[in-house]
Amino acid sequence: RLAARGGDAATEARAAVALAELTVGAEALRELLVRAAELFDGRGPGRDIPAAVAVYRRILRDDPGAPVFDRLMIHLRGKGDVRSLVEVLTERLAWLDGAGPPAAAVELLSERAALRRAVGDQRGAADDLDALLARAPEHGDALRRRAELAGELGEAAAAAELWRRYLAVETAPAARAEAELVLARTLAEDLGDVVGAIEQVERVIVQRPSELPLRERLVGLATQAGDWPRVMRELREIARQRPGAAERARDELRLGRVARDHGRDPDEALAAFERARGLDPQNLDVLRDQVELAASQRPSARADYLARGIADLRRAIDATPDAFTLYDRLATVFGWAGDRDGQWLALVGLEALGAPRPEQRALIAAGRERPQPPLSRQLLDAETRAALRPPSAGGVAAELWRALAPAVTAALAIDPAKLGFVRGDRVALKALGKKHEGLAAALAAFGVGDVELYVSDARAGQARVLSADTPILCCGSDVAAGATAGARFALGRAVQQLADASAALAELKEPEVAWYVVAGLRVAGLAPPPALAQAVAGDDAALAERTRLIDKHIARRDKKAVAALGPRVAELVDLPRWRAAMLGATHRAGLAVGGDLGVALAALDVGRGGRALDPAALDLVRWSVSAAHAAVRARVTGGAR
Repeated sequence: RLAARGGDAATEARAAVALAELTVGAEALRELLVRAAELFDGRGPGRDIPAAVAVYRRILRDDPGAPVFDRLMIHLRGKGDVRSLVEVLTERLAWLDGAGPPAAAVELLSERAALRRAVGDQRGAADDLDALLARAPEHGDALRRRAELAGELGEAAAAAELWRRYLAVETAPAARAEAELVLARTLAEDLGDVVGAIEQVERVIVQRPSELPLRERLVGLATQAGDWPRVMRELREIARQRPGAAERARDELRLGRVARDHGRDPDEALAAFERARGLDPQNLDVLRDQVELAASQRPSARADYLARGIADLRRAIDATPDAFTLYDRLATVFGWAGDRDGQWLALVGLEALGAPRPEQRALIAAGRERPQPPLSRQLLDAETRAALRPPSAGGVAAELWRALAPAVTAALAIDPAKLGFVRGDRVALKALGKKHEGLAAALAAFGVGDVELYVSDARAGQARVLSADTPILCCGSDVAAGATAGARFALGRAVQQLADASAALAELKEPEVAWYVVAGLRVAGLAPPPALAQAVAGDDAALAERTRLIDKHIARRDKKAVAALGPRVAELVDLPRWRAAMLGATHRAGLAVGGDLGVALAALDVGRGGRALDPAALDLVRWSVSAAHAAVRARVTGGAR
């Protein structure tokens, strides 16, 4: 009483507990303990939750039905004291068994089951849920949890029955779908009831038709059951819903294989393979299966499908020429087709950009050991010559440069003597002997008949062209013989320069080409188009010097030819691109004559690391596996590749 009058709640509470221990009367004892609990559980200075918990448990020991149970549970839950929670719940349930209605124990059993499961006492949790369900047979949460426990305890049959009971009372679509899937897994994996599992999954699909993992599960179950029509139906739907083209192609491939192997429907299989090819033309698994099935029905179809596959891969390489995996796939398809030359070209392309496998390196080495086919003297037709030129080559720029080339060459002041050739090295075209067969054949094939030739034993590997009034070719005797791939590359590049009068383009830098073009236009009395004039703005001294040189060296007929191009001068819009294309034409010609991309890239001095970045090198790699290169190569070698 003194503590109460003085406002000392803590002392009052402790005194009440001590006095309760000395009190005999039940009512007085309860009042003292309740007062102590109020003080310990209050918000004042006497607050002491552990002491309050102890007092609450003391009260419940004498009066299990006391209302302080709820406060005690709040504190025990807050502490996470599982052991004490289980003890208190057990005491309360024991009291309810004799004093309360059956429904009163439902929530307490549910909580104790959750606690027991949390500490790993699965059997104890199951017993609590069984007791709960005996009181409330349609308790949805308890049915779900008891079904889960049955699965964890290995009681598959009981789990299936409990899931069915749960589904009978559950109304939420998401919860029902989840339960249907668990029941399906239990039926299929634990009870061997695949048909029942299929039914469960199909019920879920009705609710969630766009959920592809569900359909994949159904495909797996139907495959296990051997229900191939259902498998094919689901694969069609999966392919229809799949967002990505490559993924849809794989689904169509699966459909085709099922139709072929189990549906005994080759037409459906071929149709699925064709759809897959349309979605992912680079997929070799699809192509292989399509080819094998088509060939089994019509042997001649094999070549047709492989040709389509090669064309698809070539188109893909045109779009992404630096993707080395495409060259690997192309080599594989050429191998299937038995095209040894095509396979070798694709492998050399792979070698240029990536890392061939050991067996591929062996094929590349074997191809390089094969003797070079003789060059044909047959004049290349216009279509073949056009195939050597990239799209940007030609046009008014090419015509203008052909007219300016002799004057530009004279302005550069390069002659055979400066290149190390002497009068005794000069050879008449008609006097080219057998040891110069490569040169003679290349000149004939490219239609070069008016040319001065210098061939020197002392200038091995050299091939230089001067685009003078009468074009000049200075080369080593090894290049003229054309016995090696390197010599032939130099030879092919040189004869293309002779044919197009483009040799000086390789000697000049991009700005210098623009200077000579503007100078040539000025000498002919023409103004450059605005874009070209802007490109050379500020280069007045360089332009003046080139104009003087062109005016000095240009022939009258060439000056007239430039003037005649006046109406088309506006077409001179991108000289750097045109120059790159003209140089690319010489590289292509060198490759077509030489036949070895690796040698060509080495001659261009582009290291492996830069080939995917250098536009000229990458264009040559791309063109090396094209149908155009194969056709040109066949004509240059008279049919042999």
